[in-house]
Amino acid sequence: MRTYHLLYNLLHHRPHSPQTLTLLYLAYVIRAAIFSFLSIFLPIYYFQYFLGLGATEDRAWMGTIAFFIAIYLVQAVSAYAGARYAARHTLRGGFLLSTASLLVFALLLSLGNSLLLNVLSALAIGVHLGFWWELYHLDFSVAGKKTEFGRQIGTRQAFGILTAVVTPLFAGFIISRYGYPTLYAATVFLVLLLGYTLLLLEEKRKVNPPTPNGVWSQIRRFRQEFVAYLGVGGETVVAEVLWPLLLFVLFQKAVLVGAVTAIVSLIAFVVRYVSGVMTDRVKKDKIEFFGALSIGGTWLGKFLTQGLFEVVLFDVFHKILSSFFYIPMIAVSYLRSLTEDRTAYITGREMVVQAGKIIVLLVSLLVIGLGGSFWWLILFGALSPLLTLFYKDRD
Repeated sequence: MRTYHLLYNLLHHRPHSPQTLTLLYLAYVIRAAIFSFLSIFLPIYYFQYFLGLGATEDRAWMGTIAFFIAIYLVQAVSAYAGARYAARHTLRGGFLLSTASLLVFALLLSLGNSLLLNVLSALAIGVHLGFWWELYHLDFSVAGKKTEFGRQIGTRQAFGILTAVVTPLFAGFIISRYGYPTLYAATVFLVLLLGYTLLLLEEKRKVNPPTPNGVWSQIRRFRQEFVAYLGVGGETVVAEVLWPLLLFVLFQKAVLVGAVTAIVSLIAFVVRYVSGVMTDRVKKDKIEFFGALSIGGTWLGKFLTQGLFEVVLFDVFHKILSSFFYIPMIAVSYLRSLTEDRTAYITGREMVVQAGKIIVLLVSLLVIGLGGSFWWLILFGALSPLLTLFYKDRD
């Protein structure tokens, strides 16, 4: 029974049978493995593409950032489209469409390294991210237990981190030995396995369709919370795009980026679950206050020291303390959605988070264009979490 509840918390679904539970578990782990391959090295991949064209380092940074701005724009639009699709068809159908987009993305990158293929890959991954996370949060907000959202989110993320311990090392080795096409070819196999697993599910639930007025109404009504979501997006893009790129510039080897990621992921595994439990027992704005200041401090520490040992040390602290930043805000959004227009609120949240990412990337373009140091970009990781302090727990 203990195992059953652990897997239930991880998978955020209400299973209809042990077979369904097993399939959902496999789907979650497979996708976590796929994104342990992709999310760390995609900025490096685009960066090296621009360097290969003869671009200067500044231009390569700007080209990579432009690609991610396009990805997040597509993701914001796809979040809305994903909710509309699930309302007309099913959640499972939306998940499968998202997986198909992921397959297209992996295939495009495995075919070669041209401007057209890279642009199309950016569009494909944007569609996948928009559909997947929109439907994922809609699903979890209902299937999860209201009084245990924090523990359930923490458990799920802990298992995702555990998966990320091994795969970055493996991916870094593949890139260093065989190159990116081989990595993305291996990813194609995993995506096909994910799609097959999802096809076996019997999930047929639908959701209410969002409307532009409904989404905007939720944003206006809970503006403090949505300002906080801007901060979440800003910090996320520094951690997922700008920081891995800076690590690569420092180390000059993809396998070392994977090694650092694996080390800090292993250390953070247990903390995710513990912070989730604390989220359920302590007022969420207090945990969010601690988390925002703490991870902001880790980014500031990296900026002030800039030494290899200190950078790795602060990255370990960041991975640990980020649990106290992300889990409360996710739990807040789930709780709020239960008392409001759920689809409109979750859709608004997803779109605003992407807006936060885009704003930081646009300002980063300006900083680089004016000749600023790449190190200045990680200061956005210190400033963005402060926006979450606008939120006060009223529940």
